[in-house]
Amino acid sequence: MDSFKVLLLLFLIFVSSVQANIRGIDVNNPPYQTIPGRQYGYNQCGSQSTSNSKCQNLWIKSATDFCLFGPAAFGGVSEQEREAVAYCTQSYHGARVIPPGTFTSIHYVYIQITGRGDFSKINVSPDSDGGEMGWFDSLGNPIGGLVFGKDNQFEQWTEFLLPNEFCIRACYNGPDNWKECNHIYDLMACRWNMPGDYSPGFDSCEGDKVTHPMGEYRLWNGTNYFWKQGDTPIPPPAPPAKVRNCQRLVV
Repeated sequence: MDSFKVLLLLFLIFVSSVQANIRGIDVNNPPYQTIPGRQYGYNQCGSQSTSNSKCQNLWIKSATDFCLFGPAAFGGVSEQEREAVAYCTQSYHGARVIPPGTFTSIHYVYIQITGRGDFSKINVSPDSDGGEMGWFDSLGNPIGGLVFGKDNQFEQWTEFLLPNEFCIRACYNGPDNWKECNHIYDLMACRWNMPGDYSPGFDSCEGDKVTHPMGEYRLWNGTNYFWKQGDTPIPPPAPPAKVRNCQRLVV
């Protein structure tokens, strides 16, 4: 076997082992690091929040109990995507706590959260162009980052964070979860990737699934068209999911 084939085989073994590490994680007993030696932080976060925590787990449990990945140090989002850390609305996740008054709106539609706020409070520079988190490769943004629900790991998820706007979507495991939580449209930000409510106010709603994944369109002849970022013209975003039984929140 020549040297190129040996290197290729070793690379494939490495990628396979990395992919295996990010699936099937026990919510109650994650490894210290899902990608040992490559992560900025860790996945065993305990239950004590600190201002310098390097926890790289998110939890999405409700409109008042969720987390976002953000910069570990004050600055741009895209420049620190690989080293992002968790900021949570509650203090018992072992992550950094999102300060009161950060959010000016939160709209939770199972299971997508959209809203606005002053994210300089979680180290986002006001002149940042924002950034996208998610499993766009075998390492992830951030490297080794995990997303959990109440008792499950979300293998597919995507998040955008800008100085004054955020959105995050987590998709239950299934054959199409990668499409519904796709993360190949990093230049299109929140409102195109995750259509929803970005208006003032705080609420939690029941909702249907989106009519089609981001970038996928049904043509008049019944075939699907997949838009490629950079092509023109830019198609409109998908319609937001229908919502019902909305409850106002006191935040």
